[in-house]
Parts: sequence; structure tokens; C-alpha cells
Amino acid sequence: MGKVLNVRLDDETHRSVLRIAKASRRSKSEVVREAIAEYARTRESDRTAYDGWKDVIGIAEGLPARLSQRTGQRFTRMLLEERRRKRRR
Repeated sequence: MGKVLNVRLDDETHRSVLRIAKASRRSKSEVVREAIAEYARTRESDRTAYDGWKDVIGIAEGLPARLSQRTGQRFTRMLLEERRRKRRR
């Protein structure tokens, strides 16, 4: 088996662990181990959103060149036009 670690939990967290353990028919230790492992996986990941998508960014074919240039300006213009349309109603 692994190492023993004593952890103090506030009452609300302790009740949550008890509820989860009872509902899933597992021990409190199993629930806490799983929660810590999941937390560690998410915190230890060096990957950014860009790292996850970089292999597919820019692979679309047949679209107009420089599609992303001035996107903010186009979006602002689109919002203003929508606002004008709603005012006319």
C-alpha cells in the first residue's frame, strides 16, 4: 500500500466526502484519493489551449485568405447593425 497522510477537512467537505462515498459504495479514502489524483492531473498539465489545438489550426482549405484579419472590427460593425435594427422596430 502507499503512504498515510492525515488531512483535516472542514465539516462541509467532510459531509461531501461521506455522501459521495456512500452513494458510490466506496471508502472515504478511495473518494479522497480519486479527487486528489484528478486535481493533480489538471494542475500538473503544462498544456495550454493552444497546445491542444495547434495541430488543427489553419488546416481548413477553400476559405478566403486572411479570414481572421480585422475580425474585431467586423464583429463590432455587426453588433452595431443589430442594435440599429432593434431600435427601428
